[in-house]
Amino acid sequence: MQRLKYLFFASLTVALSLSTTILVSEVTIRLFVPVYLWEFKDAAADWMVDKRLGWVQKPWLDVTTLTEFGWTVRFQTNEDGLTPLTTQRNKQEGVLRIMIFGDSTVVGRRVPQDKIVSAQLEAFLRKKGINAEVINAGVQGYSTDQVFLRMEQLSPLYKPDIVFYGACDNDFAGNVLQVAFGNGKPMFQLKANGELEEIPPDLNGKIKSFGSGPGRWLQFSALYRFFQPRLLRLRARIGRWEKRKLSAMGSEIPEGYYKPEVLQHIDWSIFSALVKQMKQVAQKNKAQFFFYNHPAVAEVWDPYIRDTERRLKLRPGQYDRHAIERRLQE
Repeated sequence: MQRLKYLFFASLTVALSLSTTILVSEVTIRLFVPVYLWEFKDAAADWMVDKRLGWVQKPWLDVTTLTEFGWTVRFQTNEDGLTPLTTQRNKQEGVLRIMIFGDSTVVGRRVPQDKIVSAQLEAFLRKKGINAEVINAGVQGYSTDQVFLRMEQLSPLYKPDIVFYGACDNDFAGNVLQVAFGNGKPMFQLKANGELEEIPPDLNGKIKSFGSGPGRWLQFSALYRFFQPRLLRLRARIGRWEKRKLSAMGSEIPEGYYKPEVLQHIDWSIFSALVKQMKQVAQKNKAQFFFYNHPAVAEVWDPYIRDTERRLKLRPGQYDRHAIERRLQE
């Protein structure tokens, strides 16, 4: 009995000490750390349910966000959830209309709207004397299958002259999943004759926020949000390949650049078939089609690459920054 009492009070003391430490840390971060470094930003707040695509960006969004980079970003969408807000379905005479489809790398949700890829492209073309309008049709969290369906949905409405698909490394993982970020999504399978078979999403009827119950409370914890980038990096290194690559830090795990066998995890046949379907959609709507791979830090930032080679003790030439780019060209 004495031993049980000792264990009980010892456990209670540890629990109280841990709770006090967590509470003090939570209050300290909220009081002394800039809010943009710990405030929870739920990407799902921008979404609404779509029966075929799983989710799409809400129309008429007008949200102002202070990002972790210290930028104040006002994000506004038109009637179809596209940016810029001024985009209209009817195309002006004599204007070259370009639409860019993709995921968060295209949307640029945490970047001032004049700095996102579509706005930069439009400004560049106009400096060259080309009267261009560049529409951003990206949706956070999308994989190649959803991008294809979104392109098929919007191309007849907006009649672009040129269509881009901005691919990102974590698109490959999403192509073989029917649930991403807690929400149902469509996926495709290749039939024996080489045709794509669409598998509709299993929908919940509403968009699932990031986290629920105690998990939802955790998302709003300043302590958790402050350390979350480190936790995401850890999660991105363990578990199933698809889940790791789909995570927020998935594109920072450069395995495919020094382990050629890792690229075999990717279902290239599905990706290739979807890209071919995008091209057919563009041609059907009398548009030219291009796709590009959004450059990852593991491809373009020399200090990161040198640090990876040093940390993993890779032999000279083992790290191939063009591994994925070359495979996409094929």
